[in-house]
Formats: sequence, structure tokens, C-alpha cells
Amino acid sequence: METCMKRSLVVIILCIAMIQGTLNASDVPRITIDELKAKLGSPELVVIDVRSMGSYDGSKMKIKGSVRENPLQIGQWSQKYPKDKEIVLYCT
Repeated sequence: METCMKRSLVVIILCIAMIQGTLNASDVPRITIDELKAKLGSPELVVIDVRSMGSYDGSKMKIKGSVRENPLQIGQWSQKYPKDKEIVLYCT
């Protein structure tokens, strides 16, 4: 459980760093579509859509069960997600 908590915190920190421009996208851990599909529906997984509002509103494709959060307000919403879950953030 401690490993999962650390991984979740790392993902959030990496997302913040990407948004702030202090980290390259190539440095962020990735999950394949097949890996994500295998985990969808698991109570141990939280999928967060952090696309811009325009990209989100203009898209007909959304991951079932995902929640939308504003990537520019990560400090406001990041603490509400359980630290013992695997958190997957996706954007365009």
C-alpha cells in the first residue's frame, strides 16, 4: 500500500511539474491503453481527465468512469483523491 501511495504522489507531482513547464513529457511514467483497459473498473484506480476545458468540451471521447479536473487548479483538487489508489491522469 505504501508503494501505491508513493506512486500516486509521484504522478501528481509529475503532473504539476509538466503543467508548470519544469518537466518534459518524456520524463513522465506512461501506461499503455491495454494496461489501462485491464485496470478500468478497479476500485484501486482513479482516472482523472486533465485536458483543457476546450479540449474536453470538444471531445466525444472520454474514458468511462473518469473525472474531469482543471489542470491549472491541481493544488485545489489533488488532495481530495485517496493517496492509496493508483491515479492516472490523461490529457492531450
